[in-house]
Amino acid sequence: MRNLAELAVLLLASTAAVRADDCALELITHGTFHAQSDTCLTFTDDLHTVYEIADFPVYDGIDGLTGTIYADFVGEGACTTAPAVRICNLARDYTREVRGELVFVNNVECPGYVVRTSQADFLVENCEDFGGEVCVPENLGRHLRATVFVDTGVSICLGLERSTLIEYAFFAE
Repeated sequence: MRNLAELAVLLLASTAAVRADDCALELITHGTFHAQSDTCLTFTDDLHTVYEIADFPVYDGIDGLTGTIYADFVGEGACTTAPAVRICNLARDYTREVRGELVFVNNVECPGYVVRTSQADFLVENCEDFGGEVCVPENLGRHLRATVFVDTGVSICLGLERSTLIEYAFFAE
């Protein structure tokens, strides 16, 4: 029963977050939510600017959630000194399990190693975390299963999902 209630809250939060019809869209930024109390929610963007989130429920799981907010300003904050924003849309970061081929793309804006799947290309942004185990020319063309964390932040990497590789395993096709 509790899971059903949490699902209802998440659905309500997702529905409430999409208000593009009456949104002035004055802010697009990527960052992390922080629950200050049961009724006070803030968002700290990647440049460390803090915004108070107005009219958005504080629910289990939102503290620490990362993503990109599309918002408009609604005045002063009620529970902080930060400016208050109303979320028009929220693109949550997410984790995906993918199967694909390791390729290298030489895009001008975002060159690098990519896990190419039939649905999308996942740009591996943390090759250095694995030393010479993954992102090396000898592995090009190999197939792998990977867990990737997809960053929805605004990017010039057109056509690529910017991703952090969490786990991987090469396999024979």
